[in-house]
Amino acid sequence: MTNFTKDFTKFFEELERNNNREWFAQNKIRFENSVKNPFHSLVSDLILRMAENDPALMTNAKDSIFRIYRDVRFSKDKTPYKTNVSAMISARGKKDHSYPGLYLEIDKDGAKIYGGVYGAGKELLYNIRTFIANNLDEFKDCYSDENFRSTYGEIIGDKNKIIPKEFKELIEKEPLILNKQFYYCAGIDKAVLTNDNFLSKIIETYNAAARINSYLKEAVLSA
Repeated sequence: MTNFTKDFTKFFEELERNNNREWFAQNKIRFENSVKNPFHSLVSDLILRMAENDPALMTNAKDSIFRIYRDVRFSKDKTPYKTNVSAMISARGKKDHSYPGLYLEIDKDGAKIYGGVYGAGKELLYNIRTFIANNLDEFKDCYSDENFRSTYGEIIGDKNKIIPKEFKELIEKEPLILNKQFYYCAGIDKAVLTNDNFLSKIIETYNAAARINSYLKEAVLSA
């Protein structure tokens, strides 16, 4: 693994103040050496570590990492570059936000680890709710897991005000049935970014959600 240097956070601090093509062009080699290449190495190593417990994870860093260039076509913010690096490590690739994996985002303030189901279409959401309804106790056990709670806190996500009538009786027993997203997030302090144990810290954080991650994978695959 190639570790990040202090210039990683410094680069993004400066990019926030100089988010334009001229500055980026002048710092392109610096971006590649301090940001792009070490992040590619980190994601490659993460995939290898995660695949040890997930044989279905047949992907690579190139297919997992998002570009730093922003899509400004429909945005009021016309700054051309993201002020972070990010990757979605999943058996279904970075374009599928409905399948639980590891979403990693790193900026000048540290890293954020996300997991769960972020983008589920109407049919998949119905099937996930059906799976939860049929396996309610297991669902509660998974998100009540001490390691998950201490690391992530709780499952979050936007909610529907109106849901199919067959799920309404469950609202009192399990309010999360109203969710149309089932995801969670944990942070890693920026001081860890340059440490030798940064990779291990990401894996430790990811594994803290192992039970709920497996449950949600089963829910998605039951569709």
